[in-house]
Amino acid sequence: MPRRPPDGYTVLAATQAVSIAPLIYKNLGFDPIRDLAYVSMLSKRAPMLLATPSLPVKNVTEYLAYTKANPGKVNIGTSGPSGGAHLSMAWLHHVTNTKVTFIQYKGGALSFTALMGGEVQVAVGSVIAMMPNVKAGKVKLLGMTSAERAKILPDVPTVAEQGVPGFEYAPWLGFAVPRATPAAVVARLNAELVNVVKTPELAARLADDATMMIGSSPGEFTQSVTAEAARFRKLVDETGMKLEH
Repeated sequence: MPRRPPDGYTVLAATQAVSIAPLIYKNLGFDPIRDLAYVSMLSKRAPMLLATPSLPVKNVTEYLAYTKANPGKVNIGTSGPSGGAHLSMAWLHHVTNTKVTFIQYKGGALSFTALMGGEVQVAVGSVIAMMPNVKAGKVKLLGMTSAERAKILPDVPTVAEQGVPGFEYAPWLGFAVPRATPAAVVARLNAELVNVVKTPELAARLADDATMMIGSSPGEFTQSVTAEAARFRKLVDETGMKLEH
């Protein structure tokens, strides 16, 4: 991607993977922060922190108290340490000085099946995939992992609101181009993308999955990705996690 002509015709649909890739691949071949120009963050999705009905907690505050009193006894299902959900849950338990056991599955769907089957007690899931199971009482909703409450679930507090200031796990989507792309081209792309993102029709279509349309400036997007990459790097350095592919 960075080696493609910086003419505005090569555009990367970027996700949280650009913040994580340098921690996984020792020979990635480029630096996602240094070698890409970030055009606009288009959207963020607000996932749910879920628990089995048998876990004796009703919210995040009680959950963290339980994990502190029962170190290592709670199993969390994820798709592995190269994923944002795993890293974010590791961050949650690192900053709260609580210990859990991570169980890795080949994909999020399998971790949800494990959650409802009782193999694990906690997992992070999307609203559109897991809300029917919440309503049916098959799993409990402890809180939203996004920085802000989801408009579709305005009464559900975030993890940050429940005693972990600054916590956020919200998978995002945005566009980036090679770093040498002229500023005028980046600005034009940004303007066109923001015009699309801000349409009420698009926001309405994605609301059922708690997706929030952003439409950030290049500077805001760059700052967000840089901060996220630094946060994950700090987590890996402080915990000694192994993410190599």
